[in-house]
Amino acid sequence: MRIPLVFALGLVACGPDVVVPTWTAVDLEALQQRLDAPPGSIESLITSAELIESLASRAEVLAALTESLEELQTMSPPHDASPPSTGIGSGTVAFVEIACPGPDLDVRKTDFSSGWVRIDLPGLRVVQALRGAYAFEGSVLLSFVNCRRGSVVFNGLCPLFVGRDARLAFSARIDISVDDESQLSALSADGVFSAGELSFILSDLNGITVGLTVSDRTELRLSGRDGQLLCRPDQGLCEAD
Repeated sequence: MRIPLVFALGLVACGPDVVVPTWTAVDLEALQQRLDAPPGSIESLITSAELIESLASRAEVLAALTESLEELQTMSPPHDASPPSTGIGSGTVAFVEIACPGPDLDVRKTDFSSGWVRIDLPGLRVVQALRGAYAFEGSVLLSFVNCRRGSVVFNGLCPLFVGRDARLAFSARIDISVDDESQLSALSADGVFSAGELSFILSDLNGITVGLTVSDRTELRLSGRDGQLLCRPDQGLCEAD
């Protein structure tokens, strides 16, 4: 899956007229430890078709997000992108804005009429930005602004940490609205994406780790301190793994 790319790339130096966002960096190793040793209890978890459906829908959102993030590490700007020229100095911050695809994922918008994602990269090497290479590692902030993907619109923030081993650690706090639903839902999840595998912890699931293979979302693996469950959303059931 490829997000339509940018038509805006900026470098700004810290100054009185420049608002540089700040955020709490995601601790990749600490988050990985939480995921590997979840404190929640599987035995006390009450599973239902409604719970499984809810987990599957949130897993879909996070899977799409992580697939997009993986591609961001290798994308380069279009030939007609304007290169940055000034404002380079100590405290420089780079940002990239990416057009969201809009309601029709087969005919993706590139004019920002369906919202955008802004990526702030304080750790980006300036030389890379000038050469149009977006490969990066370290702490990143994603800001979703009325970002439409199909029938879903995203708003909110997602701090991200990109490790040298290509692991992506994220802390998503995103509001989601769906065209055929009147209720706004909030997605709050911390997770790691690596080699096609996604694992995350939801704030409302009492310390249970949810895992899945992004290319095959037919099964969800729920892990706690006292065991594991294998859930199949299409069947609406879970069984001990």
